[in-house]
Amino acid sequence: MNRNRRIENGEGARPSSALLSKRNKLPQRCPSSNIKVKTQENRTIHLTLQFNPEQPLAPEGVFYASGFRSGSQLEFQMHDACILISMLLQHGYTPEEILQRTARLDLPNREQGSGSHIGLVLSALITTEEGHPL
Repeated sequence: MNRNRRIENGEGARPSSALLSKRNKLPQRCPSSNIKVKTQENRTIHLTLQFNPEQPLAPEGVFYASGFRSGSQLEFQMHDACILISMLLQHGYTPEEILQRTARLDLPNREQGSGSHIGLVLSALITTEEGHPL
C-alpha cells in the first residue's frame, strides 16, 4: 500500500486538534523558579520553571537555561524537550504521566532511574510538585 492510499483511507493522518484537551496558556507574567538538575555524568542542568498563579505548586512551563556546551546537540535537544514538556503540561498531562512513557534505566540497586536527561527533568518537576527542595 503506498503512502497516498494510506492517507486517503485516514491511516497515518494527523490527529484532529479536537482530540487534544484545550491548552492552558500561561499569562505573560507568572511566578517562576530556577532549579538545578544533576545528570548521571555529573553535569548540572539549569532550568526555569513557570507556574500558573492559580496552581502555584504545579509547574506548567519548563525552560532550559544552561548546562551543556553552547551550540551543542545536547543543548538543542534539551531546549526542544523543554518546549515539548511544557506543551504537554499545558494540555493537562502530569509529569508522572509523561515520565511513565520515557526510557528507564536499570540501576545497580535494582531500582529504575531515568534513561535520559528528559526523564531527569520530569523527575525534578515531580519533586517540585511534592514540595521537596531540589
